[in-house]
Amino acid sequence: MRTPVLTFLFLVVAATSLFGAGGGGHLPPGTLFIASLVNFVLFLFVLVRFGKTPVSSFFAARESEIRSAFEAYRAEYEHTEAEIVRLRKAIADLPAEKERTLADYRRRAEEIYIARMNDARAQAAYIRETSEAFLSSAARERYLAVISMFADRLIHDLAERARSLDAAHHAALVRDCNDLWNKENK
Repeated sequence: MRTPVLTFLFLVVAATSLFGAGGGGHLPPGTLFIASLVNFVLFLFVLVRFGKTPVSSFFAARESEIRSAFEAYRAEYEHTEAEIVRLRKAIADLPAEKERTLADYRRRAEEIYIARMNDARAQAAYIRETSEAFLSSAARERYLAVISMFADRLIHDLAERARSLDAAHHAALVRDCNDLWNKENK
């Protein structure tokens, strides 16, 4: 169907072009106008006949694209407005939230303080009991013997080291060791 229509249109355009090609000198004055009008009508017919579908589909696709973009922007706008309302409410609730948080931290700090103080009291009582038991028993004598043995070894070690010193340093070190021994045995 398209081939006969195209052939007919081609013949009409060729005929009108031949009529108008002569310069209009041998044609009546309205013939050139009519040939131009027929040419224009044929051009519009070809344009509408063959260009209507692509142009209408282009505009339909463009309209659909614009609508979907508009709907997406509208949804984003509504989401943003809801988020702004939520943030404004959160900002308005900040002082109350701050007070709740501070009260919670104060309560926790009080609980931790009480627990630590109770632990410290229990440890102090344990240390006091064990030290009293330790110092009041025969273990005290062993403890003193260990300390005395340690002090003797320390003095002996210092004396050995002092022998390698010159006379002035040696005398000062011996004097310091004797003072230490005297303090320990008092």
